[in-house]
Amino acid sequence: MLGRSLSRGITSQASQLIRASNYFRGSTLKRNLSLLYTEKHEWFLAIDDGKGKVGISNYAQDKLGDIVFVELPQVGETLNISDKCAEVESVKAASEIYMPVSGTVVEVNKEVTETCALINKSPEDKGWLFVVELSKPAELKSLMSAEAYEDFIKSEEV
Repeated sequence: MLGRSLSRGITSQASQLIRASNYFRGSTLKRNLSLLYTEKHEWFLAIDDGKGKVGISNYAQDKLGDIVFVELPQVGETLNISDKCAEVESVKAASEIYMPVSGTVVEVNKEVTETCALINKSPEDKGWLFVVELSKPAELKSLMSAEAYEDFIKSEEV
């Protein structure tokens, strides 16, 4: 009996690792290696001197399912790292989005408010949420590279 239970446990862990591996195998080619990630599955992409786009990871949108509503911050809003800055709702759940860095919102992606499915279709590209002007660029050091994020996701799946 213990052998079967242990075998099931190992099989379950192995299948979770395979799912995590398959997730990344399918998306790594599409992943922008310049993206930096948080442990809460937000990303940041530097686009201009002192500015960057913010969005949710492919992993996050996959876990959420079909996104049906998004609430974005206001242009001009100043937020600190880890502040709640947006919210997405899916058919499965609602999820708060947190600031990956401190700064002031200078632009929002109106396309995602009109077509929420864009976040599901292109979460790490066209499905970006807003642009922030950094107030503390040193905070970028606290974010993970794409490779480190991939390892983080695999460790969470176990």
